[in-house]
Amino acid sequence: MATDIPPLHQIAGPAEAPSDGENHIVVAGTIAAGKTTLTEGLASRLGLPAVIERPGANPFLERFYEDRRRWALASQLWFTTDSARQHVEIHRTRGAVQDHSVYENVHVFGPALAAHGALAEDEWELLLAATEPVIESLPPPSVVVLVEAPVEILMERINARGRAYEADIDHDYLAELTDTRRRFFERWDRSPVLRVDSAALDLRRSDQADTIARALAEYLPDLA
Repeated sequence: MATDIPPLHQIAGPAEAPSDGENHIVVAGTIAAGKTTLTEGLASRLGLPAVIERPGANPFLERFYEDRRRWALASQLWFTTDSARQHVEIHRTRGAVQDHSVYENVHVFGPALAAHGALAEDEWELLLAATEPVIESLPPPSVVVLVEAPVEILMERINARGRAYEADIDHDYLAELTDTRRRFFERWDRSPVLRVDSAALDLRRSDQADTIARALAEYLPDLA
């Protein structure tokens, strides 16, 4: 059931949600794209729990930003394990809107960190070997919502919110994450993938969040 409501449109995946998706909506996107705002807005409108990524709970994250080469593998293993637990619980309880996904932790951040020298080749291979069997065994989400904005806008948002552990994030790293995430989800074939342009839409506005929620509900007959 393809959706085309500019600036919201399907970019990949099948026309219908998978039968075992269990009303699981993944909200994917780069740092400061608006994932958490959209996750909470959709959850409220669709009557589903919001499952928020927990960067503050990652004991390696601040150390990672201080010394990426030393702490990248530990940080990504923590994120991957936490997201996988969330994924399993969402399907056990039959639905939620999830901020971020286990797929991005490995297939987006992994290659981006490797490209920037934070992960050595053997560490990247270890991350894949340790996580891929778990990821492949997980049932797919019903729908993926890919939230994007130009890197310049992402940098402005990061600077404005002033989180200490994000202070050293640079333009090239954000661009790598954005491009890698887009390439990954353009190849995704297990669920519909809808792209949201958060530079063109104000995700804090009630009417625009309503539009996205209505579009997603079409993929989830139990919620329509």
